[in-house]
Amino acid sequence: MTWDSNVQVTVLPTAQAVDRAVFTVPLYLAGDATFPERVRTYGSAAEAAADPLLGADGLAAVNAHFEQALKAPTIKVGRPGDSAVAQVVTFTVAGTPLEFETYEIVINNIVTQYVAGATPTIASVHSALQAAVTAALTDEDITIGGTTPDITATADVAGAMFTYSARVIPAPGEDASGTLTAVLTTASAGISSDLDAILAEDDGWYGLATTIPPVAATNLDLMKACQAWIQANGERIYLAQSDDADVLTAAASNDLEELGKVNRNRTAYIWHHDNSEKAAVGWIAYVFGTDPDVKATNWAYRPLSGISVKDPRITTTEKGKVEGQNGNLFMRFGGVPVASMGVNTVGGAIDVTVTSDWLTARLGEAYRQLLITYATRGDKIPLTDKGFITITNTGQGVLDQAVTAGHLNPGEDGVDPPSISVVKRADMTDADVQARLVRVTAEGTAAGAVERIVVTMSLYLV
Repeated sequence: MTWDSNVQVTVLPTAQAVDRAVFTVPLYLAGDATFPERVRTYGSAAEAAADPLLGADGLAAVNAHFEQALKAPTIKVGRPGDSAVAQVVTFTVAGTPLEFETYEIVINNIVTQYVAGATPTIASVHSALQAAVTAALTDEDITIGGTTPDITATADVAGAMFTYSARVIPAPGEDASGTLTAVLTTASAGISSDLDAILAEDDGWYGLATTIPPVAATNLDLMKACQAWIQANGERIYLAQSDDADVLTAAASNDLEELGKVNRNRTAYIWHHDNSEKAAVGWIAYVFGTDPDVKATNWAYRPLSGISVKDPRITTTEKGKVEGQNGNLFMRFGGVPVASMGVNTVGGAIDVTVTSDWLTARLGEAYRQLLITYATRGDKIPLTDKGFITITNTGQGVLDQAVTAGHLNPGEDGVDPPSISVVKRADMTDADVQARLVRVTAEGTAAGAVERIVVTMSLYLV
């Protein structure tokens, strides 16, 4: 008999790490890559030069990436493949429409509704709903057509994908009698399906850049298709580039105006006088050289290497025209050629979108890891206020990292510090208790950045 049993040792299994979103890897869509897979990753310019299947366009992009003084460790190159086909969706009105039923079509998150009037028919609902959808989508690259009972939505740009849904909201106190269905008549193929295939093969990238369109596509079609795909898929950003001279004068239907017609905050545009030079690639490489897990950064005043400055110089008027359309330029600042200012096509700062994506990803990852860790150890988080402390602390850890990295204001200058709160057990709904669903609310203010300075000096003569 010994006292050894007074000490008991239990070794708990280590939880497997959840996948983490990547924020420092760009992807360039090359127009002439011929490798069999859809994506290849390059860690140096020499590695790319040794690849005979990369193509001149892809090689120029990789070279522009690694030529920057600050850069991401790797760049991925995607290969386009499918011939372009325009997406077509058919909405069909059927059944027996009732007064006060609401017929709803949603395309690219634009909601259109028609409330049926007295003695409605399929024809009257079709006509009114078709007119309403047409008016709502004025600024979208989508054509509305069709005859009773069908309403068709066709992408103007082959390869540009759009999202859609349809439903009937019953009249008060009634069951739905009319029906509204949505059928994908023709799937989008081209840039959108290319990007779908690239993402399915390799999702380890965050920023997309383009300069040269694949064969049989115009640069504007390429940019519109990429813009639509990025916005529909979320969690990534797109940096478009073109040399359309009309952008400098803000002439009607110029590339930048076309991209700015739709409210898509995940696309930014840079004008460059020579589209064979990869200003977009160099810019995104430079910014991605800073890891947002460690330090948040903005996009302004990036001194790019290997990119020429327009000669003659961009005039003050031209600069104002581009900035007035929410575009970016590569031009001299204090004699130094820089890419600036870092706005998206709706006028917001690109870095704020990155911060939003980073917070979304890291909070989700932290909570997935928390649940997996407890389950791996054969444990659970109690559905009690005491158990919720763990949930609060996990989220607060992400917010603290966001403050340290400079994503969020720490609570200075009259701004509230980031906070996270979990619902009290007593305030949970019966449905949430049954579903074991705990609701968390997080708040914070983006830290922002200084990008312009105005000096006022008083000079006194004594």
